[in-house]
Amino acid sequence: VIEAAAAPAVAALNEGADVTSRTVTQEAIQDCHEVLSKIEDCFGHVVRDCLPLMFERHGQHGALCDYYFFYARLRPFINGLDAVIFEGEFDNEPVSLPGPSGAMSTLLPALDAFLGVSNSNRTLQALLDDFSESMPVAHRRFLRKIRQTVPCRDFVLAARDQAPPVVDDWSGSASAALALAAQYNRCVDVVLDFRWRHMQMVRKYVLEPAGTNDAVGTGGTAAFSYLHEHISDTEAARVSVLKEGPTTPKSVRRSPGGLCPFFAAGGGGAGP
Repeated sequence: VIEAAAAPAVAALNEGADVTSRTVTQEAIQDCHEVLSKIEDCFGHVVRDCLPLMFERHGQHGALCDYYFFYARLRPFINGLDAVIFEGEFDNEPVSLPGPSGAMSTLLPALDAFLGVSNSNRTLQALLDDFSESMPVAHRRFLRKIRQTVPCRDFVLAARDQAPPVVDDWSGSASAALALAAQYNRCVDVVLDFRWRHMQMVRKYVLEPAGTNDAVGTGGTAAFSYLHEHISDTEAARVSVLKEGPTTPKSVRRSPGGLCPFFAAGGGGAGP
């Protein structure tokens, strides 16, 4: 469901990769704004309408996909396997195979690459790179294309920094660049929202039934710490709408982009 619903966002990423490679002009800024708007609308639909299906309930009988049934009865069949020998392959040496992981989907890695969300943990990045080898060839090729183009965050910061100084009001090219930064932050917030909701699902379906925060995902990653780090890295990608300086009004130094609803009050500071 999520992959199908997110298809328009993937198309927008392909379009955006061409836009961010262009010189920063008013036309390019407008085109980038339109790409980000498409991503926000599409992925926002995924977050608002698709993820909640996981928690859909049937009257008074609880979740349609019961948390403990999933953990105890279904999850064992999709866990990884250790010391598997394929006769005639791998020099007949035992190999370990991870179970399915959301990291094997191209959607979030491509969004991260386009938005410029970096992974601060090299170990986790190495795991993500390993998971990407399980993607279909065409998906890997698409992800490689997105990663090789100019991240949208760099384009947004360049547009913001090249805009005329803003003192009392926004007008012309300045307002377009600042609106682009705000739109970029809204896209980052949608990805944050997805990751917070995903973590709540992991808590209900894995951590609580396991009785520990140290449970690992079916792909073999440390579920809780892995998701927390991804959330922190995504939050760090947000940008200040205005480049702060002596001509920047204090009243507009904070981004107008909305925060993820799971954040505590006062959280979600922006980057550069």
